[in-house]
Amino acid sequence: MTVTTGKQFAVGLRRAVIFELDANGYPAAAGTTAYEGNEVIGPRAWSITNPEPLKITHRGNDRPLALDYLPPSESMSAELRVAANDIPLQAILTNVTAFQVGEAKMMPWNTEQQGSEPDIGALLFQQSLDSATKARRYRFHIIPSGRAYPMPANMDENAAEHTYTVAPNPTTKHLWGTSLAIGTEGAIEAAMIEGMSTGQPNIVAFKGNNSNLIFLLPAAKQATSVDKMVVWLDGVLQSGGITKAVTGVTFNAAPGTGAIVVVFYEY
Repeated sequence: MTVTTGKQFAVGLRRAVIFELDANGYPAAAGTTAYEGNEVIGPRAWSITNPEPLKITHRGNDRPLALDYLPPSESMSAELRVAANDIPLQAILTNVTAFQVGEAKMMPWNTEQQGSEPDIGALLFQQSLDSATKARRYRFHIIPSGRAYPMPANMDENAAEHTYTVAPNPTTKHLWGTSLAIGTEGAIEAAMIEGMSTGQPNIVAFKGNNSNLIFLLPAAKQATSVDKMVVWLDGVLQSGGITKAVTGVTFNAAPGTGAIVVVFYEY
């Protein structure tokens, strides 16, 4: 079992996944087949702006007498730049429908649905090196809740680049539904989670039906080790009553109808 140090040299953007969320903020699994989210095609860059605390200067005698700080007056923001145009994903994010005319795929822009976009979660990672051993590692960001606003690309002599403006929303829960706590995370609310893993991180979700016991991971993304798998049922960490394998997880008792199983693992 290899526990990462959190100290790394990172570069690039290897993968980005956007999750639709259900009414309770879980990844919107539809059934007992793994829900992997919506793969972003051709991610190029992920830029984040984390606002600084608001600095208050107490002035007197023609000089600063003291400095104090308040929480930021702005929220965190981010931008995802991608190489590929993805009409089905853009339609999901703008709360419209991708439709067919003949054999052509289309979607509407600048509609009355602006302002009613759905909440989403996201997982992004890049490759890195352990700062001490220089062994391969991965640096990742998880957005538990937010919105992503796609922008249509221009047409000119340059290769088209598509932009998603991402607005992470401070939330009290992780993407898998567990509440943040002072004793664990040192905070009770966060807009983004950053991490370091040995293997490539992945998050999948399933919906229970009161009879299914076995929940299989995607065949192309099997876990590298059961030690790197963590399982939650409706936001509750499962430390017993399950059997983990690199292919998936088996419950001793079937999760109830509508119950959400979320698995974080490395592949």
